[in-house]
Formats: sequence, C-alpha cells, structure tokens
Amino acid sequence: MSRVALAVTVLVAACVLPARAALDCQPFTATLAQGSAGGCTSTTATQAQLVIATNGTTVTTVVFTGPQPTSGGAGVFDFLAGTDYAFTATGSDGSTCSGTAIITPCTPVCKDITVSVTATSPSSACTVSIGANIFDTSANGFFDTASLGSTATTAVLTAPNGTSLPAPQSYGPGSFSVQGQVQYPNGLSEKSTACTITVLDDTAYTLPSLSNTTCFFLNTTKFTNIDIPVSLLAGALGGASCKGSGVVAIACTPEFKNKSRKRRLCLPSFIAGNPTRPTQPSSVDLLKKNFQKNPQPIVVTLSAISANGVLTGANITTNGVRVFRGKPSKKVLAAGCTPVFNRI
Repeated sequence: MSRVALAVTVLVAACVLPARAALDCQPFTATLAQGSAGGCTSTTATQAQLVIATNGTTVTTVVFTGPQPTSGGAGVFDFLAGTDYAFTATGSDGSTCSGTAIITPCTPVCKDITVSVTATSPSSACTVSIGANIFDTSANGFFDTASLGSTATTAVLTAPNGTSLPAPQSYGPGSFSVQGQVQYPNGLSEKSTACTITVLDDTAYTLPSLSNTTCFFLNTTKFTNIDIPVSLLAGALGGASCKGSGVVAIACTPEFKNKSRKRRLCLPSFIAGNPTRPTQPSSVDLLKKNFQKNPQPIVVTLSAISANGVLTGANITTNGVRVFRGKPSKKVLAAGCTPVFNRI
C-alpha cells in the first residue's frame, strides 16, 4: 500500500496594531491656597502639563473655548480661581484631543465684625447690612478678600434666623454666628468657617415716667404668686429706641437673697449677672404666702434695657406701690386698685 504525502500550507495573517494617538490631553486640576504662588487668585500650567505629543508629532495649537487664560510666557497659561478652561489641542499631523483645566478656589476666610447702631426714632430697626459687596475691605467687610481671588461672584450668609440666604443680610442688636458661602463662575461654592457679627446698641435711652397705678391685687385664688407687669408700673421708653428695647425691673424690695421659692417675697425680672435677656414684657414676681402684711408695700427699681439685653441709662424707683393678697374691699377697688394675674 503506497503512502501519499500531503502538503499543508498554513497562511498566517499579519496582525496590525492600531497606532498610538499622537496627542494625549491630560486632565489638569489645581486647588489654590493662601501663601502659595499666585495665592487665591491664580495658578499656572505649561503646555506640556496639558498635552503630551508622541510618535514624532508636535503640538501646533492649543485653543481654549469659553473662559480664556492669560499668557504667562511661551507655552505657559495663567488660570483664575473657580474657573473651568476647556481646550482643544492640534498636532502637526492633524490629530486632536480635548481636555479641561479645573481650578478650585481657596476656602474663604471670614472676619469677626463689631459695629454700633444708634436709634433715631421710636422703635428704630437699628440694623446693619453685611455682604452687599463681598470684596468690601472696610471694617464691615465680612470676608478676607485675599482669600476670594478675583472671580468670586456672589455669596450666601447665615441670616439672623439661622438659615443660609443670599447676601446682603441685615443684623440687629445682638451677636450672630455667621458662615459665608461664595459662588464662582464654574459653579463651585466654597464655605468659610463661622465668624461672629456683633451689633451693639449705643442709643442713649430716656427712662419713662412712672405710672399713676400704685395699687394691685391678685384676682384669683388658684395661684400662690403674683406677677405685676412692668408696663403697669411705668410707660414705654421715651425718645428714640431700637426695636426690641424696653424697661425691666432690676430690683424689688423686700427681696430675699436666697432665690428659693420658699423664702423669697419679691423677685425682679432681670437678675444681675444672668446672661439671658428677659422676654418682654417683663414683670415683678411676688410670692403671696411670704407677705409680711396685707397690703404688702414694695419698691421696684426699673431700668432701660437695650435690644441686645444690656442695661443702659439711669434707674428709677417706684413710690407707694402696695399689693393685696386677694380682692380688696369695695372702697379700695373704687380708689382704682388694679387686678393682676399669675403669668409664670
């Protein structure tokens, strides 16, 4: 049996690899910081940081669409804070690539502000506006402008009610913890730490005249203590005043130094050294079971209190005030004795 030799021809196809792109646009990001080159205003990048050319190709043009950088020299670009720079590079062989340089701004730095206001009419608003110009360099400027760069657009501030609202915001007498958040052209927003805005009421208050009402009685048997509103002892503040200011009782005699309800008789609405501002209208609180006589004579010292809870101006004291434990005789009532109630 003869054998036949078979010839087998194997064809191997050549494997052609795709050519590597001649241009490769690199993602470029930078976060600015105070104290660095360019500070919070700008940073630089070279053409070589944006585009890598291979296979013998050279970069012929880099064209920016949208915001345009300034030139920092041959092949060097200056980029501003809070801006995105989209670009397209073209190579000597006609190849192209696209990329974006993203510049993150500094964290804004705020300043503590203390400003004084003075009332010009009764119940004046006595407010100060902060943040109308975020680049304000005056004593009322909220931001350290060096931390903003030059491209910051708008800001929101912590309003007096605690919410974040567009600047400017108005602040009345008091102390407020405020954060600022600054917007930039590329949509980024950066938030500052909290700073304090303090508004002082410098109004020279005129104390009111004392009321002609000097007789009071508790018009109920359900309660053991009596509250006499300060508004029944004196009128409103005279002259110009800031909204929220008023009159408070700062002393009342006879008064026990021990503030236990078992041992006191008369307690004023404002306690010296207590940082809590009294809620208007304030009152004098008396514990009727500790009355030493009926009616009980009391002397109340009154003072003006500013809208930020600071006692101001001279004091006045009542004269001839007496308080009955309960409803007095018809004769006393006819003389104009005023009923009061427990409000605490």
